[in-house]
Amino acid sequence: MRFVLTIALITSACLGLCADVPSADALIKRTASLTLKVEKFSQTQSQLEALLGKASAEIKSAESFRTEKGRRHGWFIISVPKENLESLVAEIRALGKPTAEVWNKQLRGNEIAAIDARVARLIQHEQRMQGMLSNGRKLRANDMLFIHDRVFRTATDEDRLKLEKEALISDSMTSAIMLTAFERYLASETKTQQQGRLETFKMESQATALDAGKWFALTGLKVLLYLPAWLPLVLLGRWAWKKYLPAAP
Repeated sequence: MRFVLTIALITSACLGLCADVPSADALIKRTASLTLKVEKFSQTQSQLEALLGKASAEIKSAESFRTEKGRRHGWFIISVPKENLESLVAEIRALGKPTAEVWNKQLRGNEIAAIDARVARLIQHEQRMQGMLSNGRKLRANDMLFIHDRVFRTATDEDRLKLEKEALISDSMTSAIMLTAFERYLASETKTQQQGRLETFKMESQATALDAGKWFALTGLKVLLYLPAWLPLVLLGRWAWKKYLPAAP
């Protein structure tokens, strides 16, 4: 009778876990990765933010850099509702010249099914532990404490897995766009920047030469100042060397 009751509880728990699970088509996470060559990075960023507002999308994270040549580049991770993914990608694609584009799908159904199976096993384990406490057998205090601890740990693991499942389902309801943008090569700007770097190099070279001249001058001055003090000692050492050390045969 107890075995039948346990099976019924596990079955009802599994049905409760699966009741709120969306269809297999809804549990697909779609991701688009784009790389764009743009005229002005800042202008593209402003245009992108305007497009996101219309598509109910948002930037989750972003970062931008500036190269030695002055060109800016960066990346954006965008969260967008699944139904607006393709239209938003098409609008973003028009902001510059696409150089790469990749689409991916992540099937979340298998992950959720694995979580449901683990939760079912935890429920079965918990029922077994509860049965050991309620079967009327006398248990030592240490044994009872151990069983209560196992029941608590099992319930904690169940809650954690249920939260993971809810997070997977929620994440599957949206899609993601990973956008990388970089400014194209501009000959006029590069020429100006090259001239600026040449001037900087000349200034640094002059400063290095000046520092080297100062060092040599200071070293020569020190030699002139300290040579008279050391010269008698050098001569004395040379005289003692010749006088007291035997000559080589």
